[in-house]
Amino acid sequence: MPTNSVSTDAIDCPYRISLGRRIKEILLERKITPNSFYSKVGMGRGTFYDCLDGKRRIAPSELTIIADKLNLSLARIKQEDTMEAAAELRSLISKRIASKKAIQLGQANLDIALGITEKFDALKDLGGAYFLLHQYDEAFNLWLKAMPYAKEIYERYGDQERLFQITKNLILSLTIRKDFLELQRVLDSLSPSFERSKPEYAGALFYSKGIVAFHIGNLEESRTKMYESLEQYRLTDNTKDIGTSLHNVAYSEYNLGNYLQSKKLFEESLLYLESHPEEKYYSYKDYAKTLIALGLHNEASQIIKQSLDKMIFENFDSPELVAKFLLLLAHSSKDIEPAKSVLTMKQLDRSLVVTACQILMNHYSAESDSAELMKYYKIMGQFTLSSSAYWRGL
Repeated sequence: MPTNSVSTDAIDCPYRISLGRRIKEILLERKITPNSFYSKVGMGRGTFYDCLDGKRRIAPSELTIIADKLNLSLARIKQEDTMEAAAELRSLISKRIASKKAIQLGQANLDIALGITEKFDALKDLGGAYFLLHQYDEAFNLWLKAMPYAKEIYERYGDQERLFQITKNLILSLTIRKDFLELQRVLDSLSPSFERSKPEYAGALFYSKGIVAFHIGNLEESRTKMYESLEQYRLTDNTKDIGTSLHNVAYSEYNLGNYLQSKKLFEESLLYLESHPEEKYYSYKDYAKTLIALGLHNEASQIIKQSLDKMIFENFDSPELVAKFLLLLAHSSKDIEPAKSVLTMKQLDRSLVVTACQILMNHYSAESDSAELMKYYKIMGQFTLSSSAYWRGL
């Protein structure tokens, strides 16, 4: 499956909005018109509107009066009371740390959120916390609730970043849920605005359309969309996005049996991904698969061993990826020891255990060692793989 460009990263924009916009949103939420409020705080109509629009600084004494009339503390109106918790929560999310504390922090912020922007940010962040705990339904529902706020923020302020971020997260959720009809509907509704906006937005949109095509089995269409995504990302200076897009088109060519073209594209992707460990090592893994498909087993084994050594040196911890590398190494080197090593690893996906058993059973079947064959058959239990090319699913 192509590398997923969707993330739960914190929004790349300030946590706190301007005071004028903040006050405007609170008034809107409470159904108070600026015309009915400015005289209550001792300000002229034009002066008050200039404050709301960011054309005039709000003096501390004026802000104190505004907060008092809204029955809010200064800390609440300035979002200072949630700033520390929000920073901690976003740090946990950006580092991909699954934590119940993140849920508590996010829920506490959501409970007191005021205005469309603060409510959006709180819903998005809390959804990210649930997502990292693999509670995907909760994450999806929170992100779905955030979408109307993102649309309103875009319509009122032209702030498309929040709409883009929540769309990426909904796409991720719908992909995990395999709800491709709903995903296609979301993509179609956003196409007009995103295709004409920033290259990174258009690139993500084409990527998502490629994912839909991939999952419904239209590999040609998926490849077309991945190339369109790459074309957009090449207009940016983001090495991670360009490298990931190159990985995606390389993977598309691999799925269509164009292994030489896939090899060339993977080699280019790795030039861009050197400083991005997670994306780099997944690209090395799929590059090794391509080399195996080309019959270049020695080269594949060398790439795998180098990757495993680098992961240790760089302290990059991913047991599942290590297991996949080891299984590919067992296949490329015709050495069963890496497969045995996988069976000693804990909390792996069952499919990896099955693949390790399949490799070992094939080996001992060729050796006519029925005792060892039955040993790994029992470990595998009731799971079977119908294809002899089991390594292709890694």
